[in-house]
Amino acid sequence: MKAATSDEASSSILHSSLRFMSLSAVDSLPKIESLMRSVRRQRSAPHSDSNTLSPDILRETDRGEEFILYEYNEMIIFTAKTNLSLLKDCKHCVPEQFYQLFTLHTLLKSVIIPFVYSLLIGKKASDYKNFFEKVLEKDNFALESILSDFESATTKTIKEIFPNVEHRGNLNIEPMYSNHNYIL
Repeated sequence: MKAATSDEASSSILHSSLRFMSLSAVDSLPKIESLMRSVRRQRSAPHSDSNTLSPDILRETDRGEEFILYEYNEMIIFTAKTNLSLLKDCKHCVPEQFYQLFTLHTLLKSVIIPFVYSLLIGKKASDYKNFFEKVLEKDNFALESILSDFESATTKTIKEIFPNVEHRGNLNIEPMYSNHNYIL
């Protein structure tokens, strides 16, 4: 089995296998967590220093940079210092003529997966409205709920295009806004 002999991430092995299956076949599989556990069971346990929580293989990037930003019982944060230095320039991650990369995600078998990617020229309500209209032209999908940030242009557009869909804010910041009529 590929999982036992490869250094490839378990999620990559699983997703490369699932990529060629029909959505109906994927839907009949066990939950993603169960499939991931099956892949991981094929591997021997990674070595870890007795003073650390994370295995050695996760402590360093392929380029030899330290990859643990913070490690303690309640949380481990993984990133390289070069990644952090790039955050200040993240607005430049899209071609110059665009302002942002906007994505739609779905929840499939308890995993959030990005499904639609768009390069937008701005972040006005008209930009988001145009985006949603173009996507809906191809497939008028039915939504039960939407999770987004509380950016005013996004919330305005969602309220206009999806008036009957439950709209919630992300990162559990909803309670702080609930007294200010930001919850739709």
